[in-house]
Amino acid sequence: MFRFVDPVWNVRSLDRTRHRRSNARAHFTRLGSVDEALPDRYADVLKAACVKDLRSKTHLLMRLNAGRVLWEAIVARVGDSDRFTWSGVSEADFLEAEQRMLQR
Repeated sequence: MFRFVDPVWNVRSLDRTRHRRSNARAHFTRLGSVDEALPDRYADVLKAACVKDLRSKTHLLMRLNAGRVLWEAIVARVGDSDRFTWSGVSEADFLEAEQRMLQR
């Protein structure tokens, strides 16, 4: 299991079947990193969104990955993660995140 505050969650317990291997961990870290944690003020909201109406591990990981891409779009705009505020998040951030997802 995992603690909410942890930057990496062991989500193996969410597997419904054991016949295929998949990610056993959810990394609330910067995209492309497994050890550079997202800032708590962003990660806490992302974690809550990931577990709300949780249907499966796949569902959680898809939400997490979208949140990681959104963070990269936000930090590209604000320049420094210390300057991040939720009130500063705009439609432009979501559109930029969407473009980044389409390019992946």
